[in-house]
Amino acid sequence: MSILSVTVKMKGKVYPDLLEESIQWVIQENDAFRVKIDSKDGEPRQCVEPYKKKEIRMIDFSDYTDSSHAEEWLKSHNRMPGEQFASELYQFVILKISNEELWYSLQIHHIVCDGIAINLTINQIDRNYAALLKGTSSSEHVTNAYLNCILDELDYEKSERYSKDQAFWMEKYRNLPNITGIKNYNPLLTSIAAERKSFTLSDELYRNLKLFCQNHQVSMFTFFMAALYIYIYKVTNESDVVIGALYGNRTSKKVKETIGMFASTVAIRLDVEPDLKLNAFLQKVSKEQSVMLRHQKYPYTKLIQDVRRMHPSKDIQRLFGIAVEYQPYNILKFEHSDMEIEADFCGDEVNDFIIHIKDCLDTQELVLFVDYRSQLYDENEIQTMFQQIVTVIEQMIRCPNDKIADVSLADEDVKNTLLTLFTETRVAYPQEKTIHRLFEEQAAKTPEQIALICGGERVTYEELNRKADQLADVLRMNGVAREEIVALLADRSVLLVVGMLAVNKAGAAYLPLDPDFPEERIQGMLEEGGCRFVITESAYAGKGTTGRKTVLLDREEEWPLLSSLLPAVEGACPSDLAYVIYTSGSTGKPKGVMVEHRSVHNFLLGMLQETPIDRVRTVLSLTTVTFDPFVLETLLPLMLGCTVVMATRGEQTDPDQLADLCRKHGVELLQATPARLQMLLGSQKMAEAMAGLSYVLFGGEVLTKKLLYRLRQATQARLFNLYGPTEATVWATVKDVTDDTRLTIGRPIVNTRIYIVDVRGRLQPVGVPGELCIAGMGVARGYLGLQELTAERFVPEPVEDKADRVGRMYRTGDRARYMVDGTIEFLGRMDDQLKIRGYRIEPGEIAAVLSGHPLIHAVAVVDGQVEQGGAYLAAYYESTEPISAAQLREHVGRQLPTYMIPSYFVRLDSLPLTSNGKIDKRVLPRPQALTTSASSDSLPRNEGERLLSVLWKEVLGLTEVGRHDNFFDLGVHSMHAVQLVERIRKEGYDEIKLTDFFMHPTIASLADHLFGHRLTKKWASAAEERAEVRKAMMRKQRESRGAMEVKKLGNTTGGEAFEPR
Repeated sequence: MSILSVTVKMKGKVYPDLLEESIQWVIQENDAFRVKIDSKDGEPRQCVEPYKKKEIRMIDFSDYTDSSHAEEWLKSHNRMPGEQFASELYQFVILKISNEELWYSLQIHHIVCDGIAINLTINQIDRNYAALLKGTSSSEHVTNAYLNCILDELDYEKSERYSKDQAFWMEKYRNLPNITGIKNYNPLLTSIAAERKSFTLSDELYRNLKLFCQNHQVSMFTFFMAALYIYIYKVTNESDVVIGALYGNRTSKKVKETIGMFASTVAIRLDVEPDLKLNAFLQKVSKEQSVMLRHQKYPYTKLIQDVRRMHPSKDIQRLFGIAVEYQPYNILKFEHSDMEIEADFCGDEVNDFIIHIKDCLDTQELVLFVDYRSQLYDENEIQTMFQQIVTVIEQMIRCPNDKIADVSLADEDVKNTLLTLFTETRVAYPQEKTIHRLFEEQAAKTPEQIALICGGERVTYEELNRKADQLADVLRMNGVAREEIVALLADRSVLLVVGMLAVNKAGAAYLPLDPDFPEERIQGMLEEGGCRFVITESAYAGKGTTGRKTVLLDREEEWPLLSSLLPAVEGACPSDLAYVIYTSGSTGKPKGVMVEHRSVHNFLLGMLQETPIDRVRTVLSLTTVTFDPFVLETLLPLMLGCTVVMATRGEQTDPDQLADLCRKHGVELLQATPARLQMLLGSQKMAEAMAGLSYVLFGGEVLTKKLLYRLRQATQARLFNLYGPTEATVWATVKDVTDDTRLTIGRPIVNTRIYIVDVRGRLQPVGVPGELCIAGMGVARGYLGLQELTAERFVPEPVEDKADRVGRMYRTGDRARYMVDGTIEFLGRMDDQLKIRGYRIEPGEIAAVLSGHPLIHAVAVVDGQVEQGGAYLAAYYESTEPISAAQLREHVGRQLPTYMIPSYFVRLDSLPLTSNGKIDKRVLPRPQALTTSASSDSLPRNEGERLLSVLWKEVLGLTEVGRHDNFFDLGVHSMHAVQLVERIRKEGYDEIKLTDFFMHPTIASLADHLFGHRLTKKWASAAEERAEVRKAMMRKQRESRGAMEVKKLGNTTGGEAFEPR
């Protein structure tokens, strides 16, 4: 519960006994001070007790030379929780500063008092003290009992007006808003500890504001509400905004003179239309305020209860996180002439922040007190927010005919700061070099150095260069043209890298294809790329390559050895294409990103500046060739003289084999997605091997603090968080997070500029989220054969083009903001694009494939997180008849790679829709854990199967699993397999390998392979018992971690600031 606090400082000849008598009179006459809270039938209620005199505490500070000790005591006292005086709902304390200075402090619970009541209390104490000084006692008695007002409130709850008010608000919140505050609501951040910061509007702005409001016939409160709505819209990009407006709610003369709690909180919901003019929006806010004020008597706490009943599946704690209060006031005139009043801040706030606007009519001064939860904001953020709100206010006054969309949060000074401090990354470098030229220069320097190790094969730089030259000659002899796209379809091997270098040496661009891709997908990419040539292996020669010339990597002896006989030909130049990599497409088709040599060279330069990759001797390459981080861990090291240890296809997903590679070859640098790192750390062997690493790089998806902590425990290596889309050449920003407490994606690499822009492409100031856009040398040429999409995503920079700038920037669709120190905080996506285990996935592409099924009418694809770790994809669909998950997996698998096949397929009678007819993904049910039939054949038949069943259910989060269920049909991925391997090893079966899951994917077959008849009932029972204990502990943790419950009595959400009036 919130506490109001005030300190009154009296100077001159002062008498503590008379002051106490005055206070006692106020307590006796006003029943609000005698309210107690008890319960009836389990429900809290207020009751009034008879007056009983209790001594008021007095503390003597007169022995000190100044009042600083009293000030410190008050500050500490006001920050103490209200339970310190739980027997009453208030506490008076008298402080003697000297014989001629006396203070008194009042703390009182907000459920019985509001800001106006505080002023009434001070007035009554002042009048009685003045009367006692004259030798008389106050003859007036308080006739307006707070108890009567409480009884009136109970009558209201039985009235027709109450029913009408309730119906009004329930209709207003029949659909829930997307947001309740500037920052995403997090029920785990439960602390209501808060700070207060004050701001004073300049005299000129205050005069302009008052004149504007007079001319446009709107109140100051309406103006500030409108400014705040616009600010929230600009920061969140959400048009459906709710703000809590605090009103005095004293509508009758009797209530205006009664000490008690009457303030109401009104959750004013408004649609911010970006094309509406500012003056029209002001009128809209004014009108909406008037309508909602007619229903302000309905308690906000009741509304929350109503909304919870309407939306039982939602964890609704609040409807808004930002509140505002406007108080015009006159300075109080006291009979005791030398008296000061100071409103104290008690240090708690249930809202994210609340703005108290104090408009002193006597001094023509307007002060904003901002109370903010310190767990959510720091002082710098609040300072920045105030400056941005002032920018909005100034634009509203200056350009009332502008549209809301035209309002910018960044003024010219802010824009100049952003452009000079945060986007100036120019570094000169030799731009005439290509990927293969950089490799050739290194091969000339270290010809005998081992360049590449893979599957037992080792090649030196000289050998790798010679092989690449030979294959390049073959391509040239067969007519490969400059900038022609040549497909590369092969397993991970030395020859895969030979093929990449050879294509570039021939002046062409390589297109990497994964042999695991469905044939239909490979064919589509080959056709779109116009590929006449495919470099492949015998095993894949017929996979979608029909009608195209093929060069077989595993038939090296058939390559003509003509490298010394062919005349030199002009190779690629830096502005030529180096490679094309396909990413998921929202329209149902993947899109090919075209990357030039100069962009890769600049990326190399950036990594050299931001990471110690030039000090590394051995790098582990484990990323698939179709995922562009492969460039960093394979091609870049070969330009620097490193040895690349490339994991084979089998080693790539097996942490134990990767651990052997790291130890055997002394690997110093490893790069992986956070999801893969989590998988690797799940293997004890690999976790131990990581202790020998010097550098760990990760990117491709969000890094969690939990994973960072695990990495710090596992290795002393330096840790780097990387960010960047394929369209900006692998990584665009880097941050050393070895010792960081706040996770950011860092700053842009050399010759790379990061802009955070609003929906109109204008710069957002520090702290304000927007779309992250990337410009500079790393920006790709565009999308292959997709001119319209290229023009949409690759746009001009938001500044005038200069000779040293490319002038184009890529709109990532990612949401981010600049921090004060110039680093960038990643905030997620602005659209539906997903990241699963590092892969970029457009749900629309999966939905398009599923929609092609003849029985399916509508589809929605979303992602989720399982408690055991890892993300999943779920597809929800409407169909004319049931379709098995196996059938749908087969249907999707014919066109999409494995990582894009949903783990769950959920059939619904109808997909939920929003009010505007779109699929409401927020209310889609969580996929139920897969179950098997209840037939006896599905149950474990021996102790080995029983043990595996227990472990599978625990690790996979399933309620039931059958002995013939295929592991890879249960919506799982490699991380789960690693976890199961480790769990089985802990049961004493060290011989199990990751490959056993691929060879024996059911409980029945795996149990027979592993255990035969060796497992005892005792071991299986012990495993089951441990699993049950863990489940119970997890349930207890979830219950204790429940969302913050702020219990309130009375119609308010937070403490008011107040001033004498």
